[in-house]
Amino acid sequence: MALTFTDHLNRLLANNRPDQALEAIFQAISLFKKKYPEKAAEVDELETQLIMISARMKDLQNKEQTIQLSANEVEVARAKLFSSLIGTIKGITDVPVLGDFLSKEESVLPDPNPAPQVKQPIIEPPQPQVRPAFSAPQPVTSAAPGTPSKKFPVLPVAIGAGVVVLLIIAYVVISNNQNKPAAPKANTATASVSSENSKKDSTNWAYAQKTGTREAYELYLTNVENGIHAAEAQQKLGALSYKEDTKLWEEAKAANTLQAYEEYKEKSPMKLFSAEADNAIKEVLANQSGSAQLKKLILMSSSDTLTASEKISKLKEGLAVPKLSAADKAEINKYIAHYDSLTVGAARLNDPENDMVTARSVSNLNPSGADSEFAPGKVNVWARIDAPGSESVQFRWFDASGKQIDVDIASVSNSGAYRTYKDNSFNQPGKYEVRLYNAKNALIGRKVFVIK
Repeated sequence: MALTFTDHLNRLLANNRPDQALEAIFQAISLFKKKYPEKAAEVDELETQLIMISARMKDLQNKEQTIQLSANEVEVARAKLFSSLIGTIKGITDVPVLGDFLSKEESVLPDPNPAPQVKQPIIEPPQPQVRPAFSAPQPVTSAAPGTPSKKFPVLPVAIGAGVVVLLIIAYVVISNNQNKPAAPKANTATASVSSENSKKDSTNWAYAQKTGTREAYELYLTNVENGIHAAEAQQKLGALSYKEDTKLWEEAKAANTLQAYEEYKEKSPMKLFSAEADNAIKEVLANQSGSAQLKKLILMSSSDTLTASEKISKLKEGLAVPKLSAADKAEINKYIAHYDSLTVGAARLNDPENDMVTARSVSNLNPSGADSEFAPGKVNVWARIDAPGSESVQFRWFDASGKQIDVDIASVSNSGAYRTYKDNSFNQPGKYEVRLYNAKNALIGRKVFVIK
């Protein structure tokens, strides 16, 4: 019988090679988009989920290698990621056109007659403080891995029951034969260290599942540090954000007004159609009345990379231009009042240049080695935030094309100088950006950095 793409994934998972399984799916999706560009949007949600899982694989590897987590914490995180990956792979069945493509396309399969090479053992001898970026879960005593609750239909491309059995057997065998001592801890937080934390985790997770909204999963990730269900919450958050972003864009296109496109730009959780919105705004403005100066300022205010305070400054500068009509001045003042409302009573940076930095590390809540150029590996973003009340802020990470690749959520409260930080791992050279948004989804800070 000919090898199918499903068989290929089954073998990789059964042999504890989820890294390779993930790479195989990325390559298959890329080939699908090239062959059927008109259907590319149908696999965007699945690809977004896989990108988020991949980013967390790299982050876990970095934290493990730098001993930021104990052995138990690593295994908890590894188990959650493994569970999320299996659930996402099963999500292929939610995209019939992709499933049909994979069942027929031979080029997504490995070479049936590869060149001879030295066979490597499935389980390699352990190296000090370094393990594969992602492998099957190991035994833990602090918490059990969360499992996705979504039921997937049984289609020809579904992951076979035999794979699940193999994974369960592998897990049991590993659990009965390994007892590794914990590595030195640089971070004392664990997924579940007390009954109080466990109760907090279960309460917040129950609320998130019952509510099922993007805000509910954000709340879980904010309230529960290193939560048992963090990986699944991130996956749900990514899928819901994608769905919301797409819905906002469809509504904006249907309305086809300046206000509708501006609303998309302001409320969009992922900025998926930001470039399209910019072009639409230009077209709408071209057909509207008003001076060239007014249109220029309106177009400027739609920028994704200017903070609310920067937009206010540029709008005020625009008011000083001679011979502006009273109507134009009134319109500009409306924009100033709007952007001012996005920071009043919400988190902001008093000194954007120095209150947000990228750094090699953070110690005692202070950045160390602040820079904009880094070698491949972990990059920290640190911020000192003026938070008049309690709210959640988001650090969103973007690649050079402007595509959002990850998001981190932090809770800030009641301080004129609340310090917080997040980190992410980058292995590919290039230019990246991290943007800081407050609870009103207003950009309040951004930093561009380069991986050499």
